[in-house]
Amino acid sequence: MVENVKVLKLETGEEVVAQIDEGDDDYVIINPVKFMMVQNAQQGVGMEMHPYIMLTSDTEFTLPKNRVVLLCEPVPEIMNAYSNQFNDIAVPPQPQIIT
Repeated sequence: MVENVKVLKLETGEEVVAQIDEGDDDYVIINPVKFMMVQNAQQGVGMEMHPYIMLTSDTEFTLPKNRVVLLCEPVPEIMNAYSNQFNDIAVPPQPQIIT
């Protein structure tokens, strides 16, 4: 089950979504990803999820706390996409009222 998922804003300006385990001086980030804006001819502007570090099969990384500027909760759409990617149980989308 996917737990303790946060958005980390790094000092480089990058935004990373990951499960985190907090240590005294660092975070262990698990399955870190970044979301990128994409233009699609059929659907317009959307988001794609990509591994934070693309050239490795590692899934856990240690990140010093002093490299993190901000730590916050992801919006529901990002949380659902992340959970669907890394959870064994699919999370259904939230119902919406269309007006």
